[in-house]
Amino acid sequence: MHPDARYLFVSNHDQGEVIALAQRCGIEPDEMIVVSGRREEMPALIASGDIGVSIIAPTFAAKASCPTKVGEMFAMGVPVIANSGVGDMAKMIGEGGVGAVVDRFDDAAYAEAIANVERDRTSPQEVRAAARRWFALEDGVDRYDAIYRSIRAS
Repeated sequence: MHPDARYLFVSNHDQGEVIALAQRCGIEPDEMIVVSGRREEMPALIASGDIGVSIIAPTFAAKASCPTKVGEMFAMGVPVIANSGVGDMAKMIGEGGVGAVVDRFDDAAYAEAIANVERDRTSPQEVRAAARRWFALEDGVDRYDAIYRSIRAS
C-alpha cells in the first residue's frame, strides 16, 4: 500500500535471525529496519512509528492476556492494529477508536485495518487518553481493591 513504508523491528535477538524470520514471512530486507533498543530508548523508538502492530495467536491462554507493548504504543500516541481473541484488545481499540482490529490473518484484512487507521487518523493525544483509561496504575489499584472488597463482603 505504501512502497516507502518500513517495518521497524526492535529486538535484542540476533539481527540476522530477525531478518531471516521476516523474509520467511515475505518481508524483504529493504522493507525493514532492525535495531536493538535499551529500555531508555524505547519511548523514542515506539513513537517513531505511525502504526503499531500486535498480532498474537488467539490461543486459550491469550484470551486472558494483554500485550505490554500495546499499552506502551498507546502511551506514546501510536494507534495499534491487533487481532481479536487476545484479552480486551478489540474492546480497547474499538471503544477508543485508537487503531483497528483484525479477525482474519490475510492480506485483505491487514489492508482494511491499515486503511481504517489512516482514515480515522486518531490524534496522539486521543491514543494517549486510551492508555490512561485502560492502563493507569491508580485505576488498576482501585479496580483490584473493589474486587477484593466485594469478595470479602460475600
